[in-house]
Order: sequence, then C-alpha cells, then structure tokens
Amino acid sequence: MHFYRAVLGSTGALCFIYGGMISPITDITALGLTDGIFTIFLSGFFLKEAISKRQWFCIFVCASGAFYVVYFASKQPLLSVLSNGLIFALVGSILISIESILIKVLVQKDASLTVLLYVNIFALAIMGIPALLFWEPIELRSVLECLMLGPIAIAAQFCWVRAYQLEKVSIVTPINYTWVFFSAIIGYIMLNEDLNVHTLIGSAFICLGGYFLMKKDDSTDA
Repeated sequence: MHFYRAVLGSTGALCFIYGGMISPITDITALGLTDGIFTIFLSGFFLKEAISKRQWFCIFVCASGAFYVVYFASKQPLLSVLSNGLIFALVGSILISIESILIKVLVQKDASLTVLLYVNIFALAIMGIPALLFWEPIELRSVLECLMLGPIAIAAQFCWVRAYQLEKVSIVTPINYTWVFFSAIIGYIMLNEDLNVHTLIGSAFICLGGYFLMKKDDSTDA
C-alpha cells in the first residue's frame, strides 16, 4: 500500500507540475482543488464516513467554482481547455484523491514518520528512472530552489499525514482550498500572472465552499 500510494502521489504531482508549465498557475491550482471533492466522495464510499446534506451542498459550490474557472477564465472553448494543462490538473486531482484515502488507511497502522519515509523512498525510486533517462543539466539556482523545496514539501507532508491521524477525511481535506489564495498571490508577485476577474470569482466560490465544508455539523443529518 505504501508503494501504491507513492505511485499515485508521484504521478499526480507530475501532472500538476507539467500542467503548471503550460497553463497559468492560478487556474491549475483552482482546478487542482477539486481533489478535495473526489476525496470526500471516496471517503464516503470506501471509508464509510458520514457526509451531511450541508457538506454535499458545499461540495457542489466548490465544483461550480472550479468549473467557472476552467470555462470562463481560460477564454477558450471547453474542449480546447481540456486539451491543455488543465486536463493534467484534473487527472492529478483524481490521483491525489485516491492517495489521500490510502494515507488515511496507512496512518491507522503506521506512525506519521514511517508513512513519510516509505513514500519518499519509493517515490525516489519511481521518479529516479525517468529522471536518469531524460536528465538535463540545471543551473545552480535551480538546484538551490530544489533543495529549498525538499524540506518544505516534507514538512507539508508531515502536517497532512498527522491531520489524517487526528480527524475524518471529510473534515481535513477541505483545508487545501486555501491554496488558491497563496497560488494567486505567488503567481501575481513572482510570475507576473494576471488576476482576472473570472479566476477570482471562481476561486471565491471554491474557498467559500471549502470553508463551510470544513466546519463540523452540529447535527447528524447524513
């Protein structure tokens, strides 16, 4: 199961990285946030977690926001949109959502650091093969950026895995909807990407639904 999780996580991350190379990072992140929707669906089906009517409504709001970003912010016909980087973000979301279910299962048996150790060892072996086959020299600045990315990613993984140990998937997962704010800010400041009104509107729907989705129900109207 650790190996399967590494395959899903590595492939999902690759989809997001490639999608971000050929499409605006804000749009990629906004669509990528739909992994929370897929994860909640899967948690109800495989983990038998109760999902309330309010949570279903919030999921619909999030999905509507993601669709709005894809359809309107791209300024392209929908079929054209799905032929570029956004389709990679969608595939990545599905893979990451399945990985999230595996994380929830694994943390019931293994410690957080054990889960991190296995997935990173397997991911290194999986991605190391294509990396060697298609390796190209990189500049020193890129090396330093990768060295910075490693500890940040590991810290984020630990927080994520630990959260799954402490709470239900349907409660933890929506936290990732806050990513859209950070991606928009980073894309605007560091990558000179425009913050068009459609992306902002769609992202607002996603974050609004995510906020209410992570609030626990007082009732048990599942």
